[in-house]
This record gives sequence, structure tokens and C-alpha cells, in this order.
Amino acid sequence: MFNDRSDVDLALVVPLPAMDPVTLTGALMERLGRPVDVVVLERCRFRAKILREGEEWTV
Repeated sequence: MFNDRSDVDLALVVPLPAMDPVTLTGALMERLGRPVDVVVLERCRFRAKILREGEEWTV
């Protein structure tokens, strides 16, 4: 359950061409005011777990 002390975990299907994951993490942390973790699925060792248990969000 997401609450005031929750962090945000974001998994990208592909890297963003305009921003590396470290820069994106910093920008999101500043904007959201909470800890953020960003991973790129193609390079993530727990990719299967994310795909199985994660909540998909699209724009």
C-alpha cells in the first residue's frame, strides 16, 4: 500500500534517450519529495519479478 513514507520504484522498458537513469532518479526525487529507484528492465537482474508483480503504467 502506498503511503506518505513510501518510495517510488520505476522500471523502464527501454532507457530514455534524453536522460540516463541516475539523472532521472534525481529529477524525480526532487520533484516528488520522496526516494525513487529507477531501473532499466533489459539490464535488471530481477526483471522477471518486476514483470510478474509490478503495476504497469503507460502514458
